[in-house]
Amino acid sequence: MRSKLLFFVLVVPLGLAANVGAQAYDHYSIPSVPLEVEKRRLADVAIVLKQHPEKVVYLVGYNQIGKSKTTATKRLSWSRRFLIQKQHIAPERIKTVYSGAKPSGLVMDIFFVDRDAPISSDQKALQDLKLTATAPTKIEPGVSHDLAVWRAAHYSDICYKLDLTLEKMSPVLKGTIEIHVKVTQPGSVPPAVASGAVSPIILDWRRLVGHEKDSTISNITINGVSALLDPDLRLLELTPNGPERAFYESNGHLVFRDGVVAGENIIKLDFTSPIVTTGSAIMRQIDKNGSEYLYSHFTHGNVSTAFPVFDQPDLKARFQLSITTSAFWGVVSNTSLVDAEKTQEARSVAGLASPIEAPYVSVFEETKPISIYDFRFKAGPKK
Repeated sequence: MRSKLLFFVLVVPLGLAANVGAQAYDHYSIPSVPLEVEKRRLADVAIVLKQHPEKVVYLVGYNQIGKSKTTATKRLSWSRRFLIQKQHIAPERIKTVYSGAKPSGLVMDIFFVDRDAPISSDQKALQDLKLTATAPTKIEPGVSHDLAVWRAAHYSDICYKLDLTLEKMSPVLKGTIEIHVKVTQPGSVPPAVASGAVSPIILDWRRLVGHEKDSTISNITINGVSALLDPDLRLLELTPNGPERAFYESNGHLVFRDGVVAGENIIKLDFTSPIVTTGSAIMRQIDKNGSEYLYSHFTHGNVSTAFPVFDQPDLKARFQLSITTSAFWGVVSNTSLVDAEKTQEARSVAGLASPIEAPYVSVFEETKPISIYDFRFKAGPKK
């Protein structure tokens, strides 16, 4: 039975033999490193195989997106020859698979698999292992079936805490979001968790075409630690013990690996998103009297242009919403205002105290778990 999964980015000598156990398979990931470091890591792979004669190893290689696969395939071939010729591992215990391109480029995944695991072919082995051990290696635009299935198996107990600011005739919605999500590995046990066997967090976020300059994210943290955009995934390799965490963008997704823990994770960030009259997640309507109304219109494919989310209906979430508007505006959402009587009294005082439209914060009760497409709000002048 597949009882434990191990996953972590290796930026120090492996020491694999101390971690591989009696489970059906284990998984490790090795970034591109200098040749001498590569040799030491492959020597550790050989130690594992010698200590665990019931295992075979799958070396899975990738190339940088937009680059030739030649470098990746040469690395696989060289690694296999090194294990056979220098470490004296039997050829039948070493499988190599080229698996296409990924943003992080020259990374090699290592799977230790039981010899008697029910696997019909190398490609079938790769498919089965990726489904349960790792996120999809190539993240396509939109939400693919594989990504949706994988996330549903790994994420739960999701909550979005939204603090929004709506300003009259502003071209953008401004806000802060806290995304709470529990991350798990199916079949994992405490020793695997302690060793770093945690899945990445893959959020959906894309810039609205024609309004890219209005789609921004900033001040990103994961579990209270600052996170930096790292397009080439080199920050981890260069500063593995640095004070920041790294994440990257890929085809309309934000991918967090560094800093993710087993259990609850909190990603917090500031964002802006465009407000337009049609074809957007946040839209503006002007009535015949010139009054302005702003409202959300979340559908599959467009909700991620408002703020980072999990854009799939089965990942239901609780929503906590607060909205700052003019005191002369009213706001409605899925749930009731917190202490509505005091809210109305405070609005009246604010309206009487100043001739200008002073800001006011409306706080709503938390929703029950609902689909992202069922969450909504609307704001406009009070009648």
